[in-house]
Amino acid sequence: MQTLIKIPENKNITLDTMINLYLDPLKIYIPIIKKEKFKLNTYIYKNTYFDSFIASVSGKITGSKKVIVGKKTLPALEITNDFKENNNYKISKKKIKNKEELFNLLNVYHLTNILNKIKGKELINFVVSAIDIDTYAYNELMLLTNYAKKICDTINELNRILNINEATIVIQNTAFNAIKNLTSIIGTYSNINIKLLADYYLMGYDSFICKELNFNDNNTLILSINDIYNLYNILFKGNIINEVFITINGNAIEKAMVIKTRLGTSIEEIINKLINIIDKDYEIFINDPIKGVKVKDINNYIITNDIKCIVINKKVSLEIYDCINCGMCYKVCPFNIKVIDNYNKKKFNKKCNGCGLCNYICPSNIDLKSRVYGGKNEEENN
Repeated sequence: MQTLIKIPENKNITLDTMINLYLDPLKIYIPIIKKEKFKLNTYIYKNTYFDSFIASVSGKITGSKKVIVGKKTLPALEITNDFKENNNYKISKKKIKNKEELFNLLNVYHLTNILNKIKGKELINFVVSAIDIDTYAYNELMLLTNYAKKICDTINELNRILNINEATIVIQNTAFNAIKNLTSIIGTYSNINIKLLADYYLMGYDSFICKELNFNDNNTLILSINDIYNLYNILFKGNIINEVFITINGNAIEKAMVIKTRLGTSIEEIINKLINIIDKDYEIFINDPIKGVKVKDINNYIITNDIKCIVINKKVSLEIYDCINCGMCYKVCPFNIKVIDNYNKKKFNKKCNGCGLCNYICPSNIDLKSRVYGGKNEEENN
């Protein structure tokens, strides 16, 4: 793997230091995978599951629409919030004794992403990452800054359940407020230590964290601060997870902020209610401009677990030139892919994770990622 690089921050963007709440959406949308018929005005209780999606509010079905989830367009139920929080799904809270009980609990709470990271591994190392994957996101840092004690209590509990001697919290060395809050309490947790990592793009990926710590991927559990916060809610509170944290950022808005909101909420509704856009000519990205998706129409996007940030930037028109064979795309590629060769041959590369560094560094403004990243391909050229 190549040496990582730092992406300069936009010093003109102001981030609100508080987590903003938007927990009372007018409507939510629940994507439907199976072909089922639902009647209008059917009452839906909060925390009712529809396959892997959840009703985060209670209310009646008042319509339907198409929504975009990842790369798919799915039909979705429109639920008009009655603001009563009627909930017929309750789980009794009990102290978890061992891994098997934890696995069962994660299944009940539909936290399969965490379950899949733990199950089947002989764990030696336990790492908690406070590093946001997206350059414009501050969710992990804001959670750690605001809930440091809850995070440490949960890590302590997981050490006991998983029978691990100690855990390491990794955090970027530029996150001064989060570091200050954490160091003020960490002395009371003898089995938790802190490791400061350089503020490089992609440092939040598991493989790079393991490399920095000299840990083996196969026996190392890496969870995010957000994962730990969700575990706190199920282990200590017995709460079902129907809320998420997202960052709304960019140079076309008055103030960037981290928002706690309900799953299924319309992104358009959140922007209209909370965000002051200060530039008329702007563009919107889901999960940052470097590796995310530019959105033509925000109307069909809803809050899902895979959305970490929404970026609203002033529109920039870039002129595209012919390749000058500078080799910069290869030099910055973390996976040593000969990017321009793949681009010219129109071949996806299995090693590519879509980080977008090739696009970011290209002096000719060529959209290299579009032909290199696309998922698994039978042929691999590197």
